[in-house]
Amino acid sequence: MKDQSGRLTSINWQELLPWTGVLPRLLKIALSLRMLTLAALGLMIAWIGSHLILMIFSVDRQVNDMLIDDEFAHEFQPVTAGGFPQHSAYLDPLASPLFSRWLAFSMPLMRLLGPAHSPMSLACFTALLLIALWTVGVWAVFGGAITRMAALELTRGDKLDMKSAIKHSLKYWTSYVYAPLSPLAAVAAISLPVALLGVLMRWMPTIWVTALLWPAALLAGVVMTVLVVGLLFGWPLMWAAISVERGDAFDGISRAYSFVTQRPLHYLFYALVAGFFGLLGSLFVFFFAQQVVNLTEWAASWGSSAVVFNNLFRAVGDQPSLPSVRLIKFFNNLVDMAAWGFVISFFWTSATGIYLLLRRQVDGTELDDISIDAGDIPRGLPPLATDAAGVPKVADPSSARTQIDVTQAGGGSTPPKPD
Repeated sequence: MKDQSGRLTSINWQELLPWTGVLPRLLKIALSLRMLTLAALGLMIAWIGSHLILMIFSVDRQVNDMLIDDEFAHEFQPVTAGGFPQHSAYLDPLASPLFSRWLAFSMPLMRLLGPAHSPMSLACFTALLLIALWTVGVWAVFGGAITRMAALELTRGDKLDMKSAIKHSLKYWTSYVYAPLSPLAAVAAISLPVALLGVLMRWMPTIWVTALLWPAALLAGVVMTVLVVGLLFGWPLMWAAISVERGDAFDGISRAYSFVTQRPLHYLFYALVAGFFGLLGSLFVFFFAQQVVNLTEWAASWGSSAVVFNNLFRAVGDQPSLPSVRLIKFFNNLVDMAAWGFVISFFWTSATGIYLLLRRQVDGTELDDISIDAGDIPRGLPPLATDAAGVPKVADPSSARTQIDVTQAGGGSTPPKPD
């Protein structure tokens, strides 16, 4: 900003660098109780369904190798004594929530489309496919709700309640599901002719047919690669687009592919900055959760004595823990699950914030522009107040919010009394 003499007196950093007004706010939004609750519920439901699928297909050694012995299995560890996955046992605190969750959610797709030189049995393929479908279906509800709440808070400062958020995600559930699955369906359709060429490779005389048509197969591979790469990096933006614009699956797909291809460097920069904030947040959240459990156990050990406490919680061979000890471990794991709720919450909140920034870069849409639903928080004219001189002015935002709440509760429309 310049004064009358033309000298620069101040800089509007949010206008110059729009991300400074969005990305630093992600931590506060992701740490809200509403976000953490929805994220933890979604995590538990997704884990339970995926674990059941793994139990069904655990007899197949290839499924065990691909889903249990590598990092992907960290999402679906066997139940502990408390009945929930012991996440803290394998947590890498240096992994950013943004990148670790993107990798975890994308892993079924990566495994399904793995190298052709690593044969996959029918049981393994079926398990991966079911896990992918289950993951999409569950997070279409909870991820859709979280992104909608984040969108309203980032654009308008409104705090949508969990009931309204879930109602929104259920209303647009088919859009959330079809958005990531539609490119996969297109890949499957394109791959069928190439698979037929593969059938011809079973017999020596017909391999020449496949060889002659191989350039066409490579062109099909180019199309499939574009679809898969765009989906791999753009699927979080699809759900953010649906939550912000309240559009259909096609709108979410087109916006995601457009933003990824037109602004890849901006996308990378925003992801790195958001990942840095997420890393700081995860270090604090998991440290806090661990200290809650440690200090609680420390205080209890003073009453029970350290020897008795250690004997109760220390595993002795295959001897099962006492039911009461299992219940204590259950509650400890709930604290751990709440910490993982932040990881999930931050991932979806970051996807929404990055979408808003990329939309501004590509479409020129203002950051506060959002499609409003009838179930969202209403906005009326702001209440007025008067200053010391008796001049009317708009009341501060907290007064405005209080007035809206009073009006909704009592049906009145009386403005607040002047100061």
